[in-house]
Amino acid sequence: MLRITSPNGKSQCDVHLHGAHLTSYRCTSPNSSEALNDEVIFVSEKAIFATDKAIRGGVPICFPQFSDKGPLSMSHGFARNVLWEVVDQKIGSLESVGTLKMIKSGAYRGQNKDIAKMMADYDGLDVFLIVSLTDNHLDMSLKVVDATNGQSTNWDVISSFTFAFHNYFRIGDIRKAHIDGVHNNHHHVQYVDKINKSATIIAPSEPIVISEEVDRVYLDMLDDIRSVIVDESGDSHTTREIHIDQQANTAQNVVVWNLWQEKCKKMADMKPEDYEKFVCVEVGQIQTPIKLEKGGEFVATQRIYSAYKNNSKL
Repeated sequence: MLRITSPNGKSQCDVHLHGAHLTSYRCTSPNSSEALNDEVIFVSEKAIFATDKAIRGGVPICFPQFSDKGPLSMSHGFARNVLWEVVDQKIGSLESVGTLKMIKSGAYRGQNKDIAKMMADYDGLDVFLIVSLTDNHLDMSLKVVDATNGQSTNWDVISSFTFAFHNYFRIGDIRKAHIDGVHNNHHHVQYVDKINKSATIIAPSEPIVISEEVDRVYLDMLDDIRSVIVDESGDSHTTREIHIDQQANTAQNVVVWNLWQEKCKKMADMKPEDYEKFVCVEVGQIQTPIKLEKGGEFVATQRIYSAYKNNSKL
């Protein structure tokens, strides 16, 4: 595991080498006597940490496809299921940075033949996760580089991909939270409703309140995109917010997901009540695949940070 601490010790994050999977981002809330007291990321207590398995919660990296949006039979691709290695770590005066690289197929030691074949097909790409941490925010960047200078024999396949940071955010109670900002300054929003046979829905721009299963891919987002989870489950004097920033030119889509009560009960790697404690607000390029140029690279970044609003009246 790679643990990164901000230069002044006010925030800290953990990244597992399995899947380059962020499993913790801890901040220090204002006026707190305890450092690193606010955990932003949700991981199920029943999550399975095992070779070839995806960890339930945290920030899985969906690559080289999101869900079934690509040629692979494996939903969300294989990046979250395989080992990554730390290739660089730096501590500066303002930020601490760790860089991980996905292994090639020759270094794969798992038992899943499908994963082994998929990795071999994509050996022509170098895939990195760059994690930058300051006292105030966490940046995660996915970087994809053509490692063959356009000489890959299956370039047409590997040069087109979708991806997502499948963020699980910790909240106190899903019924006392809502999501703002996804409307992105539109008068209306458009999304694919995967609960409703993937119908495309046009709806008024308004905060998203979750009271049942939800699985939506928001379309045609414009810069600047700032999704805000408003968590009012704490004391009446303070509202906790989680901000998620992204740029539409590299990550045009936002996914909002919660599996709700009935499906949660059936999950082997979740407790029955876990659906109450998280919401997924995901950042990615899903609607239109990325087209990597020969010899080129692609970089997409999300920024995550907490904010706290004082509700006390003077």
